[in-house]
Amino acid sequence: MEEMIDGDNPPQEFEEYFHQKKDETKTYRQIVLEAIEKCRIEGSKQMTKGGEYLMENGMIISAPDQRQVYINCVETLFSLLSFTFDKEAEDNLKCLLNLYEDNPNGKKDEDIFGVLALQIKNLQQKYFDKYLIKEWWQPYVEQAKKEGRMVEGDRTTTAQFLTQQREDEKLRLYRKVFVELTLLFKRKNELSTKRTLGYK
Repeated sequence: MEEMIDGDNPPQEFEEYFHQKKDETKTYRQIVLEAIEKCRIEGSKQMTKGGEYLMENGMIISAPDQRQVYINCVETLFSLLSFTFDKEAEDNLKCLLNLYEDNPNGKKDEDIFGVLALQIKNLQQKYFDKYLIKEWWQPYVEQAKKEGRMVEGDRTTTAQFLTQQREDEKLRLYRKVFVELTLLFKRKNELSTKRTLGYK
């Protein structure tokens, strides 16, 4: 037979459960602040390119690309703040998360993307053009023109070098995005403390 629960005197485990649930509800401002802090922490780390590394004991370990980890954090903050954008934020960051989607309406990129977002979008073409100029191994150049991408091979390291340069510049631009987002947060008077979101 199931035990009846006294609503006026619930068991201790029920009180602990509901108290825990109450603590898990955070204000929108708190969540944004946590995202900002996450960006600060990840952005302060050494920006390693990631990959597999051989340790002295012979073990191989994998490490993430810290640049991409930081960029992911900034994009999360962008998502949280996007519906609060004012004109200044729109002018700089508009469509940052839609950089590589098709443009079926044929609009100019300048009419679609914010200034910083457009700079990030143009990095791919910028470094591809550099590659076509700097790559000395002609078969790679011909292959690149056909495929529309830099060719990484054994003959030269031009593509690898320019890829790292591109990712470093992308990181610098995302640091500017982070500054713009924190300035927006400040302009919005650090956001209202009244709005809450369920958080787990």
